[in-house]
Amino acid sequence: MAKYWKTPGGIAYNLYLDMLEQTDLLVMGFANHGRVNVAEGLIHTALFKSPERVQFVLLNMSHNLMGAYKDLPHVIAYEETEEGAVSALKEVLELVERRQKKASVKRGPESDRECHDSHIYVFVEEYRGLFVSRKKEAWHYMRLIAGNSSSANTHLFAFGAPNDRISDVEKWFSSSMMLKLNIAYNGI
Repeated sequence: MAKYWKTPGGIAYNLYLDMLEQTDLLVMGFANHGRVNVAEGLIHTALFKSPERVQFVLLNMSHNLMGAYKDLPHVIAYEETEEGAVSALKEVLELVERRQKKASVKRGPESDRECHDSHIYVFVEEYRGLFVSRKKEAWHYMRLIAGNSSSANTHLFAFGAPNDRISDVEKWFSSSMMLKLNIAYNGI
């Protein structure tokens, strides 16, 4: 596999392109081990690949990762509180359900393009912070979004520090895709 994807406009790191295709992804790493670099790489690559077909929901529970991106025109929701994050997850789930319903009504080769004109990337930074007081709701919405996201072009990416014990969330994510960052990452 080639390391880079070349276009007339420049190059993008293939690993991020592959990660953007996942319906759900858990990125775990301690402070200064590359979580921020991975999140930024994913955002930049999504914008580089097809800026007109990308929307972001940024749930910034750590207040330090995604604040720089909140004013992008591609951001449809930006939240820093548990209440706001749970509300945003609920709205994303409703959008996923609307997209699925629309796709089930329309059949044929054009239905996917008509119903899912953009990819929605949901970034949850410090997902464990979301589970302090609103665990059941947050867990419920995240599971439903990821479970139904492939048919609605929705992608759920959760970021957090590893813990001594594996949580239910990590068990669930490990069945799809998990990236553990064990060494410092210094960019591309």
